[in-house]
This record gives sequence, C-alpha cells and structure tokens, in this order.
Amino acid sequence: MKFFEKLSFKWKLTSMTLSLLLMMALGAFFNLQQMKTAFEKTFLNNMEYNAKMLGEKIKAQFFERYGDVQAFALNQSVKSMNSNSMQGDLDQYVSLYVIYDLVLVVDTKGNYISSNTKDAAGVAVDQSKLKSTNYADAPWFKAVMAGQFTEDKKSGFVGTYFESTHYDPLFKLAFNDEAKLSTSFSAPIKNDKGEVIGVITNRANTKWYETEFVTMFDGMAAVGDVKAEMFLVNKEGTILFKHVPFENEGKNVVFHDPKITLKENYFAENDQLVKAMTASKGGASRIVDPVHDIHDLQGFYSLNGDKWVSDIDWHIVVAEEEATALAKVNQVTFMFYLVQSVCILLAVAVSMLFAIAISKKIALLVGTLKENAFEVDKESNSVAASALQLSESSTEQAAALQETVAAVDEISAMVEKNSEGAEKSREMSTQSKDTAERGRHIVENMVNSIRDIEASNNEISDQMNKNSSELSEIVKLIGDIETKTKVINEIVFQTKLLSFNASVEAARAGEYGKGFAVVAEEVGNLAQMSGRAANEISTLLNESVNKVETIVNDSKLKVTQLMSESQAKVQAGTQIAEECGQALDEILNSVSSLDIVISEIATASKEQSTGIREISKAVGQMEQVTQETSTSAQTSSVTAEHLKSKSGELQEVISSLNLFISGATDVDSINIPATHEPSKQNVVSLKNKPKKSKAIAEVKNETPQNSHSVDTHKKAAGSEFSPSSKHPGFKD
Repeated sequence: MKFFEKLSFKWKLTSMTLSLLLMMALGAFFNLQQMKTAFEKTFLNNMEYNAKMLGEKIKAQFFERYGDVQAFALNQSVKSMNSNSMQGDLDQYVSLYVIYDLVLVVDTKGNYISSNTKDAAGVAVDQSKLKSTNYADAPWFKAVMAGQFTEDKKSGFVGTYFESTHYDPLFKLAFNDEAKLSTSFSAPIKNDKGEVIGVITNRANTKWYETEFVTMFDGMAAVGDVKAEMFLVNKEGTILFKHVPFENEGKNVVFHDPKITLKENYFAENDQLVKAMTASKGGASRIVDPVHDIHDLQGFYSLNGDKWVSDIDWHIVVAEEEATALAKVNQVTFMFYLVQSVCILLAVAVSMLFAIAISKKIALLVGTLKENAFEVDKESNSVAASALQLSESSTEQAAALQETVAAVDEISAMVEKNSEGAEKSREMSTQSKDTAERGRHIVENMVNSIRDIEASNNEISDQMNKNSSELSEIVKLIGDIETKTKVINEIVFQTKLLSFNASVEAARAGEYGKGFAVVAEEVGNLAQMSGRAANEISTLLNESVNKVETIVNDSKLKVTQLMSESQAKVQAGTQIAEECGQALDEILNSVSSLDIVISEIATASKEQSTGIREISKAVGQMEQVTQETSTSAQTSSVTAEHLKSKSGELQEVISSLNLFISGATDVDSINIPATHEPSKQNVVSLKNKPKKSKAIAEVKNETPQNSHSVDTHKKAAGSEFSPSSKHPGFKD
C-alpha cells in the first residue's frame, strides 16, 4: 500500500487500468474454460448418441436376419426337400438380400439337400464339395436338432440359432476362401404336421452390420469428425470389426486387418471403459487410447433391449482423438489470448497518455488552492485572538455564578429528599396501622374458632355418655336372656323326670307298653339335648356379659381422660389468643400516635421545599442572563477556532492531493502547517474557579445512591454551558 502511495497519479491510473483489464481477462478466461468444458461435454454426448444410433441400426438388421431364416424355412419348395425345386428360390433369396453368400439345406441326418449356385457378386458356389460333406457334427446343425436356439423370449426371439462373427469353414468348401468372415442364422424345416424334416442355414457376410459403420462415418465426417474410430466388440472384448478410415488413407471403406479382427482385445488395456460399461449400458467418457497413447473422447453403447438377444452381448464404441475433436475450441482459445494481449497493451498506452494530461490540469488547480488557503489561515488567526479575550472574561463570571446555583440546587435537593422521606414514613406508618388492624381481626377469629372447638368437644362427651348408657341396657338384656335360660333348664329337668316315670310305667304294662316306652325314650333324649344346648347358651351369655362390661368400663375411662385433656388445652389456647389481641390493641394505639407526628413533619418539609424553590428560581434567572453573555463569547471563540481548524485541514487536503498527483518526489514543495495549539479557553486553570464550601461538599457526599440525580453544572471554565433543565427556576 505504501508503494502505491509513492507512485505519481499517472502511474496510479495506469496500474488501476491494468488491474481492471487483468480482472476482465481472468473473467473471460474462466468463461472460455467453461465454454470449452461445455463443448467437450456436448461432443461426448454426440459420441454417445452416435454409438447408440449405430447400435440401434445393427439391432434392426439383426432382427431382420433372425427372422429371414425362419421365413425361408416356410417356403413350400424348401419344405418339399426337393433339391431341384428349391434351388431357384435360394438363388433368388441370395440375389435379393445381397448379404447372404451361402444358403444351405440339409436333412435330419446332416446330408446335403440343396444350396444356392452363386453368391450375390455372381461368384459360383462349388456344390460338389458341399454335397460330399456330412454336417451332422457341425455346431449349428447339432444345436438346431437339439432345439438349443439363440433365444430371448421377452424380446420376441424364438426358433433361430445364431453364430457370431467367425471365419466360416463352409466358405472354404463353397468358395475355397479361408479368410472370409461370416455370421450364420440357422432354423429347423418343418412339414405341415410340425415335424422337423431338415435344417436351413443362412451364411451371412458381415456387410449387414459393416455397412452401418460406413454410413455413420459419412455423417460424422460431414461435421468434421474425420478422425473418428468405431469398434464392434463382443462381451469378452474381442474386436469383431474395427472401422478407422484415417488409418486407411482416409478411405471410408470396409477393411479387415487379420492381426486385429477376432484377435485383439479392446478391453485388455482399457479398464476405465470396462468399469463404465459395467455401470451403465450407454455413456461417454474421456479415456486414454492404449493403441495410439493419446486422449480420446469415447461414446459407448451395449446392445440390449428390443430387437436384440441379451446373451449375445455386443458393444459399440465410437471415439475420436481429443486434439481433433477440440481443434476449433483450441483455435478460439489461441485467438482469445492474442486479442487479450493486444487489448492490454493498447489500454496501457492510452491510460498513460490520459494520466499525463489529467496530472497537469490537477497540478495547476492545487497551486491556486494553496494560495487561497494561506490567506484564510491568516485571517482566522486574527479573529481567534479577539474572541479569546472576550471568552476568558465572561467565562470567569459564569463559573462563579455557576457554583452559587450548584449550592442552591444541592440544598433544594436535600430538602426535597427529606420531604420525600417524611412522606414515605407516613405511608409506612399507615400500612403498619392497617396491618395491626388486620392482625386484631385475625386473633378475634381465632378465639371464636377455639370456642367452637370447645363446644364440639362437649357434644362429643355427651354422645359418649349416651353410648355408655346404651351398652348398659345391652348388658341388662343379656342378663334377662340368662334368666330365661335357667327357666329352660328347669323345664328340661322336669321333662327328664316325666320321661323316667313314663319308662317305669311302660315296663309295668309289659307288651302293651313297649310303644309308649320308645316314645318316652326319645323324649328323654330330646330333653338331654335341650339341656346341653341350654348349658352352652348360658355359658356364652356369661362370657358376653363379662366382655361387654369390661369394654364399657374401659371406654368410659379413656373418654373421660381425653375430654379432660382437650378441655385443658382449649382453655390454654383461648387465654393465649386473648393476650395476643390485647398486645395488638396496644401496638395499634402506638402506630396511630406515630402517624400523626409523621404527618406534621411531612407538611413542614413541603413548606420548606416550596420556599427554597422560589429562591432557586430567582438565582436561576440571574444565571440565565450570565450564561447568555458567556454563550455569545464562546460562540465567537469557537467559530474562530473552527475557521482556523478548517483552514489547516484545507492545507492538509491540498498537500495530500499534491502528494497523490506527484507521488513521493514532490512532497517537499508543500508547506504543511504545524498542528494548532489548543485554545486557551479550554485550559483555564482550576485556580480561577471558586471553591465550594466544605459543608456543601459533605451534603453532596451523603446523598444516597438511589436518590434522583442533582445537576451540579461542574463544567470546566471555557466549555459550553447551558442552564440545567432540571433546575427549579427553569422549564424544559
């Protein structure tokens, strides 16, 4: 930062311009990188789209080839299994479809039945070798006869056996060509009853998918992708077809390199692509080409879904060298750097010329301002000296009157505080009186409650005596029952005696008295039983009488003791409550007398406060007149001092402006004025101030902290002064 301040204005302006240009260049560079990234992403999306479109076209071709062989098998001439009748139709199929070089029909034992006589290019087929060969051990024949087809019922593929790209041994028999690639589609031939009577196999050359690669490259080359590379690989990564025209002198034709086709593995050194294919059926990425050791932008698509058998698992890869794909973007980047450099150089030159011209104009303006500032500073010093003398004299007078006002204010505050204290004491006395009155009523209520308790205890005692009387009647009733029981015992005794006499008389009667003897015996037994029961009842009654008498006596004794104790406690509580009532009456009388005395003190304090307030009002009016004079003098002094300060600030601004324009080289050309001395009116010695009396100071120190603040106006002489808004002699 210090280095920047030392620079002259022209270099400051130039550096700022250069900084802005650099920031704009950085922003443009960021946008360019974003555009480059977006273009690369768009190109990758195109690669993915091309791979997918190429895969969809191959799937469509495969769907047609898969159904062709089943359609051929439904031909009536083929179903007739007559070599001569079907040969013409087979030649017509080969000529019409172009992609089938050989169509062969064999019976269920693998023996030759018929085939086409020439391929789509007109090359003759050597039927003699085909006829002399048995195909029972051929993989396609055994698979069809065993019903092991290449199927995907979800996608609608049923009934055809497919052999992937390979060097077909049948082409060596038919055309004596060992290096011809082929894919085969084989299906059973059935009669009208649905019985398998033979096998037909279509040996298709690889043009059915290679043509799609050639067509796709034409479209890519039209938009500038002349170095595109396209691959068809199986699930193991083996290259089935590679189409790279720029390696073939730019010719967009099918070319098979025997060192690559069915020998080179595309996945061997391309783990990044394998992981991407495992994660998704289609996509694009930036991958290092292991063959050419360059960065490629690749799009891939795994053949799947409708019109394809998932077990075949073929993959399409479309790639292009990154340098070629992004050639236009790289060219735009180079032009951007070139244009940015030229713009920065031109901007620096223009800013230098502009800064030099502006610096000359501002330097002339600074000189004029410096001269005017010097004149203003000279006049402000003269005004400040005159105002200082007036301010000192008026300040001393104001300070003395200020101390007087402060002393009166403190006395007034003290009296008002005493008045407030008396008023609060009267309020507290009234509250104490009310509290004592409430206490007396509470004690009276307590005495009444104790008396109610005593009445309740008497009622309880009467009820217990009544219960004892009732229990005595129960005991008397039990005694009557015992008396009746004795009567029953006598009846039992008489009954026994009669029974004995009856037995004696029956014995005397002999045979005639036997019946009467039995009755007499039973009566005797009943009498014995009644006697035993009567004895038991008598025993129980005696025990009950004893228990009841014991309970009644114990209850009377305990109730008598409890009632005696309760009455004693109630009488003691009543006596204490009456004593509390008498004490509260005495307190109430004392509080009433104290309340009268405090009221008289409060009235006297209010009268004193009113008189002192009138005195303070008169002194305040005198203070106001003095303060107006002092304020006028101070205003003049402050104005002069302010003018002088602004003059110094103006010179400092001129110096800073000159430093900003010229830099560190011309600092000595400006005379910066020294810092102004503080005004004498702000440093008046405390010796000139009148001292407060010791009594007033002590009164102020004894004022409680929670009392309202008293404005003592203890401002230093020479400072701005105004009457207190809280003073009794002034209103807000």
